[in-house]
Amino acid sequence: MEHVIACGWFGVGSLESDTESWLSQSGAAESTFGIQYTASFRWALSNLGIGGTNIEAVSELEGLYSIIVGLVSLMSFST
Repeated sequence: MEHVIACGWFGVGSLESDTESWLSQSGAAESTFGIQYTASFRWALSNLGIGGTNIEAVSELEGLYSIIVGLVSLMSFST
C-alpha cells in the first residue's frame, strides 16, 4: 500500500511541472529517479507516523492528495 501511495505522490508532483511542486521545493526535481522515489516513499511512511520528513505539499492538488492519503490511512489502520 505504501508503494502505491508513494507512486501517487510522485505522480502528483510530476504533473505540475510548470508550477511549484514538492519535487522542485525539496530539490529532488533534478535528481535521479531512485532519489525521487526514495523521497516519495519516505513521505508516504511519514504519513503513517513512521518517522518524519520535511517534504510538504506545495500546490492545491498536492494538498488534496495529502488529505486523502491521511484519511485513507486513518480508516485503514484504525480498524
